[in-house]
Amino acid sequence: MARTRQAAKATRPRSSAESQDNNETAETSADSQESANEQITRLVDSMRKSTKKRREAQRKTIEADFMKNAEAMENRIENSFGKIEKSKSSKAKIEQLKVLFKKRIAIEEKIFAHLTKLERAYNSANRELIVILHGRAEDTKKLLETDCLKGP
Repeated sequence: MARTRQAAKATRPRSSAESQDNNETAETSADSQESANEQITRLVDSMRKSTKKRREAQRKTIEADFMKNAEAMENRIENSFGKIEKSKSSKAKIEQLKVLFKKRIAIEEKIFAHLTKLERAYNSANRELIVILHGRAEDTKKLLETDCLKGP
């Protein structure tokens, strides 16, 4: 019996009121879909904003801690070394040390350059010596093979 009613509804021509209700239902579902999308968009935006605020707060906290630690370190350094007299003679000694350090670097660079030259010269002489010794060894073999060195 239920099938006959459904069949009757399916075969029966729709009235304009029924088709209008169907259109309104479709529009309502489309509107509800759009409002759901808007709600999701708003939710995502609010989550993004809260995450941004949280990160900014963490960043500010880290920066504040860093500045506090840097100031504390600076104060400790000044307290430790503030006792040392910062006179003209100590500044002059520091400048003299800088000059000496630069001279040391220049001397070390020269030593390195001379060592590389010495190494190249050693390797070259070594190769020449090896060539000479091989040549003499071959000459000695040839002499041994000839009858010159053989006994009577």
